[in-house]
Amino acid sequence: MTQNTIASDSDLQYLRNTGTGVVLDAETRLGINASTKTLLPIQRFGDAPHIAGPVTTVRFLPKRSSEKPLTSMYEIMQNSGAGSVIVVEGHGYSGHLFGGNMAHMGIQTGVEAVLLDSGYRDHQEILSYGLNLFSSKKETVYPAVGSLLISELDVPINFDGVQVRPGDIAIGDDDGVIFIPQESYTEVMANVRDMAQLEEEMERLIREKQPGHKIRELLATKKNRKV
Repeated sequence: MTQNTIASDSDLQYLRNTGTGVVLDAETRLGINASTKTLLPIQRFGDAPHIAGPVTTVRFLPKRSSEKPLTSMYEIMQNSGAGSVIVVEGHGYSGHLFGGNMAHMGIQTGVEAVLLDSGYRDHQEILSYGLNLFSSKKETVYPAVGSLLISELDVPINFDGVQVRPGDIAIGDDDGVIFIPQESYTEVMANVRDMAQLEEEMERLIREKQPGHKIRELLATKKNRKV
């Protein structure tokens, strides 16, 4: 299950430093819809490094009878490899699919982050371990285990309104999470770097109190120029 990522270590560090806003602008320019709608980190990053890494996908489904889960979150984190981002499709279930022991395992195995479209528990314990956890639901004591079970790994999933595939690159910060589709990676990265340069130019224009029409022209360039 270890992902062979198309992103180099230097690319991933660049994305951590760049953040989701620039990636969103680059993908919007290219007509790519890959940003989550409601996902947020359970603790603000502040000055801490943001997250970026290759995706391992996990799909939960409702139990039909006495069937057994395919595997466990513990084994998934052990097998995904250091730096992986575990993306869990729980269909917006309000019960918890993740907790403190799992967070401990994530830290021990070097997982970059875990993304949930469902609930979680043990909020303070997870914070104490320092795992990067994003969720679209609040912490809850109500269990999902017993109602849902892991049914598939490394398949395309519908995650918080986005199609996510194994091997995509996830980037997350205080604003949420965005994905770079692996089939568009080279094109997106070229446009991310271009957009970052245009953002620096925008800051210069504002700092130097340049006329508004110059800012308007730069905004048009940001929207329309593809590299």
